[in-house]
Amino acid sequence: MALRKELCSRLTAMSNTACQWPLWTSHLSLRPTQQLAFNEMRLAHEDGLANFLWMLVGQGKTLTVLSFLEATRTCKHIIWSLPKTAVGSVAEIIHEVGWKPLLLFPSTGLQKKYEKEALQKQLENPAHKIWPTTTNICLTNKVTLVEHDHLRKLADPLASQMGDTAFIFDEAHKAMQTGTQRTAAALRLARLAKQLVALTGTPIVDKSGYGLMEWLRLCVPFPVTASNFWVAANSMVSQLNSGDVRVTEEVVDVPQTPKDTLFFKNNFPARAPWHGKTEVPTRAQWTKMRAKTNEICDSKIVHMASQMVAQHPTNWREDHAHALQDNSNSQRPLVVAQDQKHACHLIDKLLCTVDASGILLVGGSRPAKLNPQVQHYKTIHLTEQNVMDGVVHPFKVVVAALRNCEGYSLTWMTCQISGSYPSNQASRTQMRGRINRLDAQRLDKKYWTVLAGVTTITHRYQEAAKLVEDALRAGPAKKKQKR
Repeated sequence: MALRKELCSRLTAMSNTACQWPLWTSHLSLRPTQQLAFNEMRLAHEDGLANFLWMLVGQGKTLTVLSFLEATRTCKHIIWSLPKTAVGSVAEIIHEVGWKPLLLFPSTGLQKKYEKEALQKQLENPAHKIWPTTTNICLTNKVTLVEHDHLRKLADPLASQMGDTAFIFDEAHKAMQTGTQRTAAALRLARLAKQLVALTGTPIVDKSGYGLMEWLRLCVPFPVTASNFWVAANSMVSQLNSGDVRVTEEVVDVPQTPKDTLFFKNNFPARAPWHGKTEVPTRAQWTKMRAKTNEICDSKIVHMASQMVAQHPTNWREDHAHALQDNSNSQRPLVVAQDQKHACHLIDKLLCTVDASGILLVGGSRPAKLNPQVQHYKTIHLTEQNVMDGVVHPFKVVVAALRNCEGYSLTWMTCQISGSYPSNQASRTQMRGRINRLDAQRLDKKYWTVLAGVTTITHRYQEAAKLVEDALRAGPAKKKQKR
């Protein structure tokens, strides 16, 4: 490492890069956790290594990375690849520090479509300024943003410029699936880049950790294999700050009628861990078991959410003040659905007992089947401060599909109720982070996972992936209670 550091310092001294980024005009300061992460990134850069930044959702990854780029200033260009849902929030921080975001599109058709959408966004928020372009030549005085879904089409023209480019890959867990064009394009540009920062709040996608291993190979000076994976994982800049929020997790095993229990017993596979009476269930049998599972879980989820709304005090301002003093047990649930169709189904059942004005569907496009009296927002900052200031409505129940787990904050909600749905660990952790952020005022957050039938078995595999994430955090996982 000493020789590597010496070589890196000499090569840096020989570099004649003329960095023309605008002056840093922000007065924002890094919080202690951000400062620690920044210091670690500087040390890795001095050693000639790339950085993998792992910070929890809402902890300030964007400002930390921008501060790092400003401090090093080693490249002419910046390419920042990110999900479409994160473009607005990242561009806002880039504006804040005095730099200009430029959104690169692979075709003029996509650019024109964006420009139409941008007009509406500027009417809603005059500060929303992102300049779209299809010019593949990176500008030296702007931060070039590229959506993840467009990266594969732009990889070839960008590759020749990566020798003097800082490549920032945001939400790196979205490029950990082997064999996809997005992952291939991202890793290709990452290997060519002069400076690399991969960042995410959810580095574990599944229990194998293989996708993460591909990125760690770029951040350590030794070959990464399954046997030394945990050594390489220690190279991640992982200043995790969960704040003072106290998290309670509970698994709810829904009681089943004797008829339902017999139904599952007769249709489950005979093999372990199912121990049913059918050797090989047919597709039709699995479909019926899944439908019955959803029916049981949905009824329990709706019942729990309805009870919380019924018990919530009418004077929510006074209740919030009591809650900040730990004198209130009221709950406002975030109900997680499997998809938009399932979300509409849950909302229809909630409307039997909950007024439509108190329900919000968040994420994605507005479904055609959504009750017209229920409000929908693609993105929203439903924080306690915004509610108290009258910026947003004090919704009592928020419903969100699991796949729409990014691009909004819901700290006004105090708990999460979810079934066990087919998904990866990154999506589940991202959804948990919607209500648990550093700016949360109520410091008790509860998470209920409702299980029945098929999910009492399949949920074990999701727990295996969560154990890997808990191990990386180097902190003991809270023991779950059964009810």
